[in-house]
Amino acid sequence: MHNLGILAHSVEGAALCFRQFAQEGIRLLGPHRHPRVTLDCVDMGQSMAAWESGDHDSIRATLATSGETL
Repeated sequence: MHNLGILAHSVEGAALCFRQFAQEGIRLLGPHRHPRVTLDCVDMGQSMAAWESGDHDSIRATLATSGETL
């Protein structure tokens, strides 16, 4: 079974992705089955100023740290 990663930037988005993984797992693998899921959720407050100013390089750097964790 695969290990899937969720690189999240909002709690709401992370929850939606996790739920979708679980639902698809049940659909594809059977009851009570889903792939292993690793989640890293970056505190959105760390990059809101960058979002508001359009500093996409800073946002990429923040999310890259999360990607390395996964």
